[in-house]
Amino acid sequence: MFVTLLIMVIMHAVKSVSIYGSPRRCGGQGDILSGSVAVFLSWARQHIIAADPNSNLSCKNSAVLGCVAGSAMMRKAASLAFCHKKRSTVTGDIIECVGESLEDICPAT
Repeated sequence: MFVTLLIMVIMHAVKSVSIYGSPRRCGGQGDILSGSVAVFLSWARQHIIAADPNSNLSCKNSAVLGCVAGSAMMRKAASLAFCHKKRSTVTGDIIECVGESLEDICPAT
């Protein structure tokens, strides 16, 4: 089952993330999501600022990049945690899977 998360942007563009999440929702998931979006937004902004002005970045909106990356990482982490703990998954289990999730969606080079 794939769940699509739609992110509305001021310019009426719609971006979606279709990564399987978890059927289990627990308190604190939103805190992880908001923190990861903030980190990715900052990284995207710094990347765009440091890029060559003539470069052809596919998306120059750091807010969109941050939201999509944070959502993808959170969904993957929740999915991994659910695979390990099933219905007893709690937020701490998701936090333990954040590193593996990040490596899955953005492998280190």
